[in-house]
Amino acid sequence: MLYRKATPLRAGVALTSRSSAPGPATDWDATPLRQGSLRPSGRLVVGGGRRGITLRDVGLAAGVALIGTAVVACLPIGGAEGPRPAVQSAKPAAEPRLAAANAAVLESLPHPATTLAALAPERAVAAQTARLDPDSTAAFASASAAPRDPVGAKLRSARVNDDPPLPNLRQLAPRGPAPLKQAVTRLVGFDAAPFPYDGLIPGTQQPFLNTEQGEERGHRSGRGRLFLESETFGDNRVLAHIPRGFDLGRPGVMVVFFHGHGATLKRDVMNRQQVPAQVSASGANAVLVAPQFAVDASDSSAGRFWEEGGFARFLDESAQRLAKLHGGGEAAERAFREMPVVVVTYSGGFVPAAYAVQAAGGAQDRVRGVVLLDSIYGEYEKFANWAASGRGKFLVNASTPYTRRQAGELERQLAARSVPVSTELKGNLSRGGAVFLNTGPDANHRDYVTQAWTEKPIADVLQRLPEYRLRGPEAVASLGRREQRAGATE
Repeated sequence: MLYRKATPLRAGVALTSRSSAPGPATDWDATPLRQGSLRPSGRLVVGGGRRGITLRDVGLAAGVALIGTAVVACLPIGGAEGPRPAVQSAKPAAEPRLAAANAAVLESLPHPATTLAALAPERAVAAQTARLDPDSTAAFASASAAPRDPVGAKLRSARVNDDPPLPNLRQLAPRGPAPLKQAVTRLVGFDAAPFPYDGLIPGTQQPFLNTEQGEERGHRSGRGRLFLESETFGDNRVLAHIPRGFDLGRPGVMVVFFHGHGATLKRDVMNRQQVPAQVSASGANAVLVAPQFAVDASDSSAGRFWEEGGFARFLDESAQRLAKLHGGGEAAERAFREMPVVVVTYSGGFVPAAYAVQAAGGAQDRVRGVVLLDSIYGEYEKFANWAASGRGKFLVNASTPYTRRQAGELERQLAARSVPVSTELKGNLSRGGAVFLNTGPDANHRDYVTQAWTEKPIADVLQRLPEYRLRGPEAVASLGRREQRAGATE
């Protein structure tokens, strides 16, 4: 219980003592803050408040008359400071001890003492005064049972006369980072990015950088094309995006986007295909990371994602980088590290995506969904094994006529592994299974990331995951223009 020093009584205010025996001299050191809640004591206590209070052991009329006369004699005259009662100075040593006790109580609260002092420093009084000064009226605190809610009880008792109540300290307690007020989009260099890569090509003993031109090393593809490392495989940047309103306190999902041939992150993934804008407009509590593969080249090499555990290392670093962009510290990094993952791949991005979701990628259990946007040209077993590896995983394949035959092969392999297959995209993908969608001849492969079975297909998929929904979908076009104006800082 909190206490504060009593103030002199105003004229016409009754006095009280709940003691059953007459007490000694009036004690002016401290009175309980709660109105009308004086505790039993061996003395007469003088306190002020709105309510009239009575003497139980003396006749009402006689008690008021006798004690009222004593109080009037102590009141100031003519507005000037009058003599203080002698009993008030009887314990001069109590004041510094009271101040020390006050500091001890404030330090014991589960909030910084400076917070409470800044709110109402004149009310910060010690409950432990009784231990330091048994003769003080703070000894009343020992007679009361410990409340269930010590902090709340101290706050509720902190109102005297017309003083406003203190705010609930629980409302001042930190609740974790607040939802983001502004979207964050950056191109960030990663140590675990797919490139640069100086390892072997899977299934062969051939180095990836298998040729030279002058002093530069390069990669010659199976079709005979030469790509220099400095021009095509030297970019380690990743497009990272956290939408406005993202909330660490709610379930979230990480979208990893694998671009196709002839792409750069800013020109294509961000501006032309509007991937960050689609994630924002979906209304989902989602974040985005999109690594750069071959820069503006017709090549599907996976780089470090070929390595065992390569995708898991990439996700771990993504958690660190996203937490830094978010500003939420260790709590944010822990949340990003535990988030389920939805892999979205377009066109030639199917090769690194297949290696990412296989068991050797090290993150098979974290990958919750795979979305293939006209992006199935092979690697059927890797995708089928992942889809059959656990309940609740979903796969959405959308094909133009150019990939319809390959989609049929993937569908057969999924059926052989008892994965439910449907041709209807239902409202809740969280139940798992595979969905195969065929788009008509009017669908354009180049624009498939923004126009497939519907406009903005990535946003449409995220809207079908109700556990991650923050709000209703927004207009992608306007949001996309705003983000394009802001740009992705390097």
